[in-house]
Amino acid sequence: MNCLYDGNNYNYCIGYGVYSNIFVEKCAFVTDQAKENAIKDWSKEKDYNLKIVNCLGVDDVELARGERGQFVPTYEYHTFDANLVPSVLRNKENGAGATLKIEP
Repeated sequence: MNCLYDGNNYNYCIGYGVYSNIFVEKCAFVTDQAKENAIKDWSKEKDYNLKIVNCLGVDDVELARGERGQFVPTYEYHTFDANLVPSVLRNKENGAGATLKIEP
């Protein structure tokens, strides 16, 4: 969540493969290269789940194959809007590292 994809040399941003279970939320795909190469299929038609929601620059996606259910967080978490991702993550005052705060 809240990841920034702003490079011009991406072969792909998110790769999903066999037994992967990926939930992408409120990320920003801001360059043409990132938008065009947002996801890559490494699954070889085997079990996987991929869900992309509320992101900037790409449409929502929900792909699944196999019997495993889609990962849905069971804990409370807070994100900021995808439109804010570039400015928040590029702001040096915010520092580096994870922005995820899990409430007990």
